[in-house]
Amino acid sequence: MKDIHVLMIVGGIAGTYYLFFKIIPFLSKMRKVFSSIHLNKKANPTPEKYRKISLGAIYSEQQTAYINSIPTGMGKSKASSLLSEWWGIYDEKSARSTLDYLRDGGYRQYFPVVFKAYRVHSKDQQDIIRQAFVNPDDAGRAFSYLSHLQESKQKLMENKVFESDEQLKQLGPAGWDIGRLVFVARMCHDAGHLSNGETWAYIEAADKIASASFDNWSDFSKSYVIGRSLWGGNDC
Repeated sequence: MKDIHVLMIVGGIAGTYYLFFKIIPFLSKMRKVFSSIHLNKKANPTPEKYRKISLGAIYSEQQTAYINSIPTGMGKSKASSLLSEWWGIYDEKSARSTLDYLRDGGYRQYFPVVFKAYRVHSKDQQDIIRQAFVNPDDAGRAFSYLSHLQESKQKLMENKVFESDEQLKQLGPAGWDIGRLVFVARMCHDAGHLSNGETWAYIEAADKIASASFDNWSDFSKSYVIGRSLWGGNDC
């Protein structure tokens, strides 16, 4: 029975990879990275733990990292370098600050306002965002996410990431926050910023968000791509 559960998880992950590249064809140059699933042969997680770690599988595979264990296999030096360069994480304090942000808000906190602005005429969009976000930095992020969503909308719809505004609203960007929360927590563990128990606490938090947001891997992966599109538009 355990083997069956593991196969189901791997099948779901493989389906997620397929959808990821089907709907983001401009990342085709990265397909070689996904030519095989990277597994830690020394790890033997339960099916439940495997599933939870696998919420960060897309990000893991982009870095050719393990998808089935807390250690990523990248090593402390590489993990520390990626964390400092991409995330501004240098120590336990900055690790917790970033992970708490991904857990408690992330792109999810901006999306309702961004979606509301996306639905109206361009002349009203600035008012909506500025009324919602007094902080200029938050307003700037929201404007950026809106611009990227508008830029990538046609490509996302052509590839059936979402087929209506209602579906876009339903899916949202939670998958993006979840995938990054899991993998960044694992990198923080590799770098020595988090204990094993602390890392699992963040993974468990990500799983709770996923359970409340999605019924299947397909919706999760679509949400991941929506979030990534908010981040980088057609150039992500």
